[in-house]
Amino acid sequence: MVKLTENRHTFLSCEGIWKSIGYYTGADGEIFTIEGESRIRKERSELIAEIKFSAISGNSMMVRHKFKIIPEVKKDDARWQTALICGIQMDGRIMYMNEYIFLLYQASDSVFSGVENLEMVSETHYKNHGYVFMHEKKIAAWILDWHRVG
Repeated sequence: MVKLTENRHTFLSCEGIWKSIGYYTGADGEIFTIEGESRIRKERSELIAEIKFSAISGNSMMVRHKFKIIPEVKKDDARWQTALICGIQMDGRIMYMNEYIFLLYQASDSVFSGVENLEMVSETHYKNHGYVFMHEKKIAAWILDWHRVG
């Protein structure tokens, strides 16, 4: 059995403010340059992450959501939940594996699902790739660079 290193991640694991810049594409294939911010704070035994994105090129677009990270007893695993603006409830899993963070999530109605990975470049820099699906169809994808600013 391979022994994983203890979770040493600084993104989605502890409080902080992060800024991002990158690219987003929707179901129509149009590519936007986007920027975002994530504020992660501790609330009781949970972490609350508030994330917002806006387009800086292409059509105007704004994505905003807040999710709750619920650490498990194990250090390499956590659950998270969010209710999107459109009323969809998403539940997911966060898995920490060496320099990677993997996120899997599914809507409670099973129509929407997604997958993301974050690669730790340094304690203050992560590379993020993600996809969202509606049934079997990919409806969104993104590539982001996250940098810790606070």
